[in-house]
Amino acid sequence: MPWNNSAFDSLLTQDFFADHAEVLQWAQAVRCGCSNTPDNPSNSACGVCGGLGYFYPHGLQYTHAILTAVTQTMDLVAMGLAEMGDLVCDQPPGATSLSQWDLVLTTWTTGVPFIGETLVRGSGATDTLTYRANPLTLGDGTQGYVVVQTDPVTAAVTIYPATDYTVSGKTITWGSGGPTAGSSYTIRYNATYEWAVLKPGLVRIERGTDFGPRTILRKREIALPNAPGALLPG
Repeated sequence: MPWNNSAFDSLLTQDFFADHAEVLQWAQAVRCGCSNTPDNPSNSACGVCGGLGYFYPHGLQYTHAILTAVTQTMDLVAMGLAEMGDLVCDQPPGATSLSQWDLVLTTWTTGVPFIGETLVRGSGATDTLTYRANPLTLGDGTQGYVVVQTDPVTAAVTIYPATDYTVSGKTITWGSGGPTAGSSYTIRYNATYEWAVLKPGLVRIERGTDFGPRTILRKREIALPNAPGALLPG
């Protein structure tokens, strides 16, 4: 019995991506020339890549893709290509394929819930966050950030009012108030996560027709744990 020789309809696929894809910000990774020794591919003291071995000289570009949780494609987990918590990034046919260690940011203006992080107050006016910060809904229904400092000895809790600081992107800027230099404090916000391309090159072609590439994304701080804290602009 012959196989049904139905052709893949690329126009329908393009229409599907046009209806469902979202805009992503994308930074292209370029190998750093800080070391070309095979047994030492990067220099931990490099002022360009910070020892990562890659850097991002071209800034942010834009691409379109459909993002889904890896739980919807458990076959990739079973094959060892992905882990729970990863994202599957499907691009339309003809799209420029993402390469390993490229970075991807969503353009969701609200961010996603994030328990927050602990920072050490620097000597200057600003401190740098791990992610781009978006305001969250506070207990009184307003939009803003939660910035607190706790003292484990006295059990004192200091909640800093919004008049003491401003938050923009990955930067918190302090006015005349705020924690003293060298002390730690915490900030909670909704985060715009950065994703690193972990498994590129999952090319899908049927009888010469491009289905569009599929890529596995992992949170940047997990995939690149030793990378500098701010690989992308704030």
